[in-house]
Amino acid sequence: MYRLAGHDSLAVKVYTAPLTAERAQKISILSLWNRQAVDRFAAWPSGLVLDEHRRPRGLLLPAVKGGWDVHHLYTPSSRRQNFPSANWRFLLHVSTNIARAFATVHDQGLVIGDVNPGSILVLADGTVRLIDVDSFQVPVPGASPLLCTVAVPLFLPPELRGAPLSSTVRTPDHDAFGLAVTLFQLLMLGRHPYAGRYLGSGEMPIERAIAEHRFAYGNGAASLEMQRPPNTVGMEILSPAVGALFEAAFAPTAGRVPRPTAGSWVQALSAMAANLAQCGANTTHQYAREVPSCPWCTFEQNTSVLLFGVAAPATTSRFEAEYRHLLRLVAEVPRAAPARPAASSTPVAASPDAVRARKPPAWAWIAYACGVLLMLAGVPLMPAGLLIMLGGAAVAGVAWKRTNARRKVWAERYRQVRDQHAAVAGELDQANRFPMHAAAYAAVERAKASWESVPRLREQRTRKLMNNRRQSQLEQFLARQRIESAAIPGIAAGRLAMLSSYGIDTALDVVAARVGAVPSFGPKLTERLVTWRRKLEQSFVFNASTPLPPEALARMEQDLNAVQRQAVQQLQQALRQLQAAAAKEPQAAARIARSVTTAARALRQAEADVTAATGRLPA
Repeated sequence: MYRLAGHDSLAVKVYTAPLTAERAQKISILSLWNRQAVDRFAAWPSGLVLDEHRRPRGLLLPAVKGGWDVHHLYTPSSRRQNFPSANWRFLLHVSTNIARAFATVHDQGLVIGDVNPGSILVLADGTVRLIDVDSFQVPVPGASPLLCTVAVPLFLPPELRGAPLSSTVRTPDHDAFGLAVTLFQLLMLGRHPYAGRYLGSGEMPIERAIAEHRFAYGNGAASLEMQRPPNTVGMEILSPAVGALFEAAFAPTAGRVPRPTAGSWVQALSAMAANLAQCGANTTHQYAREVPSCPWCTFEQNTSVLLFGVAAPATTSRFEAEYRHLLRLVAEVPRAAPARPAASSTPVAASPDAVRARKPPAWAWIAYACGVLLMLAGVPLMPAGLLIMLGGAAVAGVAWKRTNARRKVWAERYRQVRDQHAAVAGELDQANRFPMHAAAYAAVERAKASWESVPRLREQRTRKLMNNRRQSQLEQFLARQRIESAAIPGIAAGRLAMLSSYGIDTALDVVAARVGAVPSFGPKLTERLVTWRRKLEQSFVFNASTPLPPEALARMEQDLNAVQRQAVQQLQQALRQLQAAAAKEPQAAARIARSVTTAARALRQAEADVTAATGRLPA
């Protein structure tokens, strides 16, 4: 591909050999096409290029500036390099534009045929351009179409496996399979829909899995003995409508039953993009509103992989504002004041019954006197008078005991009232401690301590990053070395896609244990990858003047944001506890204080009564 001298907007695609008559005819037909609809989605040929012998050797087409193959958007590592600000909303935007491009091509009666990531360019604004238009299947009025004779196996539908492409007429439904694979990889972090762990015997390369309809992420994956790779997201992150389209596109009946059209994808993806929820913890995270919580936060926490670039600084300031607002709300909750019983200085008079209880009744005096007289009368009659003396003593004793019993009633009543007062006073003392308030204020202090720890944590993490600059630079260097660019023997497109589905795309991802866990990667291939990484590590040169990597700083800020978010959540909960305590505990303490007032009044009465009845307060 060359730029046309003097025409920056045009490029020339030159073939190594003269074009066949069929390819030249196809380009001629396309160059005369009404390009009003397709120009915005495709790098459309505008004419043939002839060599010095007037033989067709290439084609003239618009130059696409700044575009990247769509697979550069698939994985976090390549996305950070080429689309550093891309988030999931951007991926949905690109996906929708790809589907629009396919729909436009199909509306023109054309078939793309050779669907593959290298034929789709994505520009910085998320618009797309289809390239290699000269390989499209093109209709010819009154004759057979000019065929697309090439394909990438990982995007070829099952029904075309083994078919002679040089004589096979393609349909938009065949394109629909490649479109679904492309969209799946774009939305599911680069995972191929048929790259999974096979639970049966033998190996299951992707090409075989496609031929056998073994969709590793579908509802029927278990019955197909397939399991999606570890550390992947499932289709639960998608809207139900988009998930249903993937299920239909990869169903065993697809090919006999029409797959979802490109227009169906446009509709479902547009609806999903218009209904995204924004993650409250990270401005780079958006997710389908039907999903209960942000799946990207969970994925990043489980894998330590930064998915969508650097979070905007506004996240911290937004937490700051919410945190300060919550502190003001906490301060506005009135402090609970201890409840006090009502004081009373009004003298309490003993009840008449208590006063009478102290003075023995007349019968007691008479009985007592009679007993004394009998004891005196028995003295001269001794020893026979002993019985008379004992009888007198018994009569006097009964009179005395009955009198004391009347007084003991008031003493017992006093003790009961005193114990009741002590119990309710103890309840008031406990209530005035306001345990719910205390717990809520303790939670507030913990939240504040967590929030205030962030500067210290940032300093510690930054110091650690500075001390580990060499390792950070090495990791950054390894993350730029993509396996697909290494041309390692034995690792072709199918195995590259399988590696990618297990999250292994760069030299940094190459760890012997991880590679060995990938289906079809035995000791020999694993050793080749490990050796490749080892050679790269040996070629690395540390530069002490290089600043800290943005990814490491972004991950640090993301972790610190999580601390602040948790502190805000703790403060929110503490505020709710405090408000509930303020609505409950003072009123409860006031009710107990009123009970103490009543008990104190009863105690003063009991004190007056027992004093009047017995002359003293009993122990």
